[in-house]
Amino acid sequence: MRLLAFFLLISYLSNAQELGYESRKREILSDIIRTEAFNKGETFITAKIDSANVEHLLKSILEKPYIVNFNNQKENLIITVEELEYFAKALRKQYKNEWKEDDFNNRKVIKQSDIPECLYQDINRKVVMISDPILFKSDQTIFVYLANLCCCGAYGSSGLFLYTKKDGVWKKSFNIIEEDY
Repeated sequence: MRLLAFFLLISYLSNAQELGYESRKREILSDIIRTEAFNKGETFITAKIDSANVEHLLKSILEKPYIVNFNNQKENLIITVEELEYFAKALRKQYKNEWKEDDFNNRKVIKQSDIPECLYQDINRKVVMISDPILFKSDQTIFVYLANLCCCGAYGSSGLFLYTKKDGVWKKSFNIIEEDY
């Protein structure tokens, strides 16, 4: 009987922890998408992240022994090669993951193959590609891959970023790497 109670307790704690993460993930994604979707047109989310683009960005950062945050004078931040490798491994695990519309508030999820048609239909539309948030050092800082596509798919940007919770809202705090195209 004690063994059954122990397993039930462990199961309850595990489910509560996962529900807590899911709730926090929704909050993070909502804050990030709300900031990134600041435009007059409709914003769509891609079902999957673009592994080719992620690998291109990872190649650029994994060649470095560390990355230093020079943009923030108040806080010095050094991301070590071990931490960069941790991010890379966690991102690569997400290549087959797919977002569902339930994961976002009032956002339509589209396939990658539908991006050009979606953007050609309305010049004010925007497509956001985002990874699952990856916790970094504490539950107050997360790492994400994020891409913004607009103007018929001809313009956009992608990058790897740290977000920190400030004043109750998740805000971009450090661009590890960002490229425009």
